[in-house]
Amino acid sequence: MAYVGTPEFESRRPALKAAFEKSRQDLEARLALIEAETEPPADVMSPEELASRLVMDRIPRE
Repeated sequence: MAYVGTPEFESRRPALKAAFEKSRQDLEARLALIEAETEPPADVMSPEELASRLVMDRIPRE
């Protein structure tokens, strides 16, 4: 086991930082997937409501 400040640890520090950063990015990517799966469903317009909005011209056009 290498202790912080020892030559052995300091020589391995860049590799340890890179491994930590990769692990952090992987975890954040997995959390983003989980959050997307657990979000409540968005409001979906019924066909009747969509038709009504189209007829009344209340839907912004892109």
